[in-house]
Amino acid sequence: MKKLKKIISCLLGFTFLIGATFSVVGCKDKEEGQKETTYISDMDQGINREKSIGYLVENGISDYQILIPSTADECIRYAASEMQKYINQTSGVRLPIVEDSAAQIFLSGKFISLGETSLRELAGFKVDYDSLNDDGFLMKTKNNALYIVGERNSGVLYGVYDFCERILGTRFLTNDYTYIEERDKIVLYEMDRIEIPAFSVRWYYAQQTMKQLEFVTRQRQTPIYNNGRPALYGDGGYNTYYKGVVGHTVVTELLPTKVYLADHEDWYATNTEVASQNDLCYTNGITEDGELDKNDNDSMAMEMLRVCKDIILQNDTNADTIFIGQEDNQIWCQCDDCVKSGEKYGGRSGTLLTFINAIAKELEEWNESEKLGKKITVETFAYLKTIDPPGEIDKDGEWKPKVKARANVAVQYAWMGCNLHSITEACTINRTHAERFKHWEECAENITIWDYATNFSHNFFWFENFDSLVKNYKYYLDIGVTRVMTQGAPHVSNYYQGHLENYVVAKLLWNPWYDVNELINEFNYYYYGDSYQTMNDFVSYMRAYYKTLDLNTLNGFHTALYTDGYFLMADNYSLSFLTGAINMLQKEIDRVNADETLVKGEKNELVKRLWQAQIQPEYMVLHNYDSYYDPSGKKDFAKQWFAKVDALGIQYYSEGGSVNSLKTALGVS
Repeated sequence: MKKLKKIISCLLGFTFLIGATFSVVGCKDKEEGQKETTYISDMDQGINREKSIGYLVENGISDYQILIPSTADECIRYAASEMQKYINQTSGVRLPIVEDSAAQIFLSGKFISLGETSLRELAGFKVDYDSLNDDGFLMKTKNNALYIVGERNSGVLYGVYDFCERILGTRFLTNDYTYIEERDKIVLYEMDRIEIPAFSVRWYYAQQTMKQLEFVTRQRQTPIYNNGRPALYGDGGYNTYYKGVVGHTVVTELLPTKVYLADHEDWYATNTEVASQNDLCYTNGITEDGELDKNDNDSMAMEMLRVCKDIILQNDTNADTIFIGQEDNQIWCQCDDCVKSGEKYGGRSGTLLTFINAIAKELEEWNESEKLGKKITVETFAYLKTIDPPGEIDKDGEWKPKVKARANVAVQYAWMGCNLHSITEACTINRTHAERFKHWEECAENITIWDYATNFSHNFFWFENFDSLVKNYKYYLDIGVTRVMTQGAPHVSNYYQGHLENYVVAKLLWNPWYDVNELINEFNYYYYGDSYQTMNDFVSYMRAYYKTLDLNTLNGFHTALYTDGYFLMADNYSLSFLTGAINMLQKEIDRVNADETLVKGEKNELVKRLWQAQIQPEYMVLHNYDSYYDPSGKKDFAKQWFAKVDALGIQYYSEGGSVNSLKTALGVS
């Protein structure tokens, strides 16, 4: 991709340079002395490009060194190596990394200080660490030096990546492509820049980001699943959860049936008098008053408490939350105690929340009595079978909660609605979710989010949700949500909307006030080089069609997360619309193939990137082929589509649906 990088570098001669990060301009007072962060979308906030302190690199030479504390942990040392790497890739110059005990640092005063070095302390400027929301950072110049500090060391690491984007021109676009702008000069401008993330945990949970710890961190996301080396990336999302697991944990992680079922069948959900292995009996070990039954040492609740304590004691990070989440099914215990509990506490969610409250209370008292000094929050789901908040309509016709979450309990609201519209819009699908959400706010002070951003049965259907993402994130922030996980396609990675959405979501979760169209344009600009305008036109074309479809459909058009005849039906997508999208991209593919300034490898790479987009409208045709064409041509059309998909290395087209199984279904070998 070296030639493609040069093509994109040439484009930088134009004035089309889009902001790609959010910036913090100040705070305003809230009630009780709290501060409210104010966000703007100015890429240069805090960077004075009219005044420099000199060259970081000039003509292959630099007087600068990267300074770290002599006591630096793994995260700070990693941040230094990343700074060194990207400066080197940009300019060819490799800055030395030195500890602050090295005397030679003091001679020139030219250094980049990462974290709490001794020279940062001597610089004398104050940092309001408590305002940085875990991962925020301050990037400030003084005299000839640059300082990057954060509340956590993860903030320092994110500051390094912000420096790479804002000063070096680097863009972390996909899990297999980072744009590097090659330069022989790097100007170090005056800076006094604060960046504060809107949400303390931010993750686009999809195939693009699963197990891609380095890439996701470079995008300043905080993935939750701890399957790498968390200390390397700081104290962010990796360390948020004890055991590094969030989701459906009660049977899969905490009380697995292979360990307990044989001797404790009564711990698991009883459905029509048959013990189910797929969820728990949440009243087992809980008294009628909703407390832990301490007289029953052999109960499910007591063992859950013991398991949670063991997990917490074994964790030596800054974790603060343990997730006790129901399994992903509709199984619910029908024993007498669970039925009575549901009646008393407002349904299934009331039974679950009562159980969670009991565990959370015991963990809090244990933490205090043992003087552990830990922060312990217990998080659980409001999802599927527990999505309805625990409450009832009183005699005055007002909804009232029957159970409220303790202060050390968080409720993760995982809602499956229409993604073309936001949760706050007048959407017939989302209206119920908006009402639920309002009532959950009455039940829990600490709400986190798991929302969705694809059709899981057909990942390649265009999923128009960019505007609703912005509105939803703003709404979440407004009601005090601190953690957001947006889930994309879990098994499909190398397709256009998956890459684009990951990039956009990563930016929006840092600050939802960014212009989503500028983010889309920026991704296309750096990923597609000369083809960026075609990609901008393609996205505009797709988005405009869905907006028109929404306006022209009675009660509006609605997306769906799974197989839904309405969302997928051919009547919604005219053949002229789909062929228009396909032909727009084919025209650009033909132009690239005819471009004699590109060598073969560069052509192939750019064509494949265009295929990543083209396979989406083509799949929409393939899915409804018989409604558009004579069925006799379907197999040939499918073969051409599979050829592109295979060349892109894509193995799935849906959640659990393999490309090979689709080939078999369509009779394509």
